[in-house]
Amino acid sequence: MDQQAEIQSEIVPLDEDAARDLEKIKRLTNLMDTRFNIPGTNIQFGLDPVLGLIPGAGDIVTLVVSGVLVVLMGRHGVKGQVLFLMLWNIAIDFLIGAIPVLGWIADFRIKANTRNLKLLEKHYVEGKYQRGFLNVVFLVLLAVIALIWLAIWGIISFFQWIF
Repeated sequence: MDQQAEIQSEIVPLDEDAARDLEKIKRLTNLMDTRFNIPGTNIQFGLDPVLGLIPGAGDIVTLVVSGVLVVLMGRHGVKGQVLFLMLWNIAIDFLIGAIPVLGWIADFRIKANTRNLKLLEKHYVEGKYQRGFLNVVFLVLLAVIALIWLAIWGIISFFQWIF
């Protein structure tokens, strides 16, 4: 039995809402990170690299989707350290993804949503979850806004430097 199957078999959902949210999170994570594969290879990808082909807007859309996933995860008591790691994964994915060409290639390797799902599942298995999520929503919104601002500032600075 592989490690992923072991983690999933040990998860005991908190209630029906948690089980429903966990299924939504898994489906959306799969769609964004691993839904498709390149025939004849083990390379899996989702909509993240496809949306990354749309300059600027694609990265922002995937950032927002990742933020929504973290909020869903946070509804079920993700603690501060795990939340920080999740936001870190999203930030790295977004910032590297914003770099032309390199970012698109990195979208095939850096799967922030899958990493965050694994963090959530480990959190459940360890029994470290707790109720309350308003702080999660606030932190995620703040992080998403900061990253969007940083991306816009970076693009403007880049074009000022060129011209």
